[in-house]
Amino acid sequence: IECSESILTSIDVFVVINILSNRSKWTFYFLSSVQFNFTIGHLKIIQVANTKLRADAYDKFITASDNRDESKVISFIDVDVKQIENQFINAVVMVIYCFEQALITLIYILYINSWVALVYLVCGFLPTVVPRLTKKWLEKGTKKWSAKYKKYNLEVSEGIKGFHLINNYGVTAKMQKLIAHSLRQEEDAYFKMNLHQETSRLLSNTTYVISTIIALLVSVLFIMNGQITVGAFISLYLAADRVTSPILSSVQFLNQINSSTPLLEAEIDKSKQQQINNLTYQNLSKDLLLEFDHASFGYDHALIKDINFAVKGNSHVMIEGPSGVGKSTIFKTLLNEIPLFSGEILVNSKLNDNELKHQTGIISQDTFIFSKSLRFNLTLGGDFFDKDLIAILRKVELDKFASTEGLDTRLGENGVHLSGGEKRKIELARALLRKKTILLLDEALSGLDYQSMQTIFQLIVDFNGTVIDIEHNLSDEYKQKYGQILELTN
Repeated sequence: IECSESILTSIDVFVVINILSNRSKWTFYFLSSVQFNFTIGHLKIIQVANTKLRADAYDKFITASDNRDESKVISFIDVDVKQIENQFINAVVMVIYCFEQALITLIYILYINSWVALVYLVCGFLPTVVPRLTKKWLEKGTKKWSAKYKKYNLEVSEGIKGFHLINNYGVTAKMQKLIAHSLRQEEDAYFKMNLHQETSRLLSNTTYVISTIIALLVSVLFIMNGQITVGAFISLYLAADRVTSPILSSVQFLNQINSSTPLLEAEIDKSKQQQINNLTYQNLSKDLLLEFDHASFGYDHALIKDINFAVKGNSHVMIEGPSGVGKSTIFKTLLNEIPLFSGEILVNSKLNDNELKHQTGIISQDTFIFSKSLRFNLTLGGDFFDKDLIAILRKVELDKFASTEGLDTRLGENGVHLSGGEKRKIELARALLRKKTILLLDEALSGLDYQSMQTIFQLIVDFNGTVIDIEHNLSDEYKQKYGQILELTN
């Protein structure tokens, strides 16, 4: 449909050009070809831009070391990209299209009478003043709607994910009111954003009507003075519409660009986030892997202060403390998810950053399971032989999956078909499969049944490498299996 409309527009322009050229047939073919290729280019630009925006959003999320917000990224990919396409990319392309159309027609009206053409040109550009005057107003409305939409989207997402918690505590009605209130705020902001655009469009249309009347009065004056004929005036008036109409259309597209600019700027700003690197590589004693040197951990204030502690290579270390003491902040700091509050974390320079990441297996208390097959959850898309996968499953005592058919089992969203112990065993299997030399565990033994806890603990004890295990509370029987213990207190 868009292609057909473009060719029809070419025919209109061709009628004008036909007066100037005897080669009407070839002119028509040329313009039709230009418009057709313009449409193809337009669609290609949308394809490339959408692909890049979505890919960049995910890539930046993966590589970000701080402020990861899953809901914002999902909202951007699902909603904002489509709005950027509709209101920004399409608008930019159509502004170019309108400029092309106006330029061709302008050549013709200048040929008829340059002075009258200049009057039409000046009057045609008057409506473009409106977007400049309303730009900040439009951007403000879009920013407000975007913030309200993301708030509503987050609350709905949390309301769905936390349904059982909400239901168990009998606060369903309150949650419904909260979400309904956010929905009303989002819809009010959306209404105001559209109202701003329509108001700007109305002002542009009003300016266009006034400009047209002025141009007509000037044309009548030129006819009365005998400077142009009535026939030339009619041709000029009809052709001039092909200058002013595209200009007016470009005003509307500029309004769309102004409205969607905050969404695009928000995505561009994400690339400016600085990466966190808490680890300093130095020449340490050859038997040391890393050392905390007056290290303090926390967010706005230090939860754990002035830690001096060395971890030897191939040793098993436990960091123990009560809830709320800040154990998980150490875990997140070592993973560069949050910045080190003060002090230093020194790493033996025999390892570089890439080697350390490659050799470290992460076992957290919140195991993430993909909805795909068990094979994918173990390999994460890597190349491994089935016999190696089956051997690892037997090692972590997941024998019921230790077959080719078992590897093809789909685990459901976030491992809905698995127990907590099975999830933890899969995460440990991922590390063992890749022959990691360092295990970093964050309460890997918490929340498990006795049998699963025994299995995982024995695998940790038997691990031939460095273990840094952050735990809440373990009995002395378990503690004696560790070579070093760092006890944290409130």
